[in-house]
Amino acid sequence: MKFSTKTRYGIRAMIEIASDTSQLGVFQKDIAKNQNISNKYLDHIIAGLKASGLICNVKGKKSGYILTRKPSEISIFEIHNS
Repeated sequence: MKFSTKTRYGIRAMIEIASDTSQLGVFQKDIAKNQNISNKYLDHIIAGLKASGLICNVKGKKSGYILTRKPSEISIFEIHNS
């Protein structure tokens, strides 16, 4: 199966968020830098993931992103549809 660029980048972003062990979340600029994804393109991906309810912001100002569920409960299909 061949995935679109948006899906591949979405998976990479979700892996980056899931692998974070801090409770502060992962900042979008850090995801873009670590995964070598354009920050502007990542904006659209993050917006879709948030709208799908797969990720959310940690409470407070200047917060990062965290998963809303355990990584094992999130499917590639859900990321693809976001």
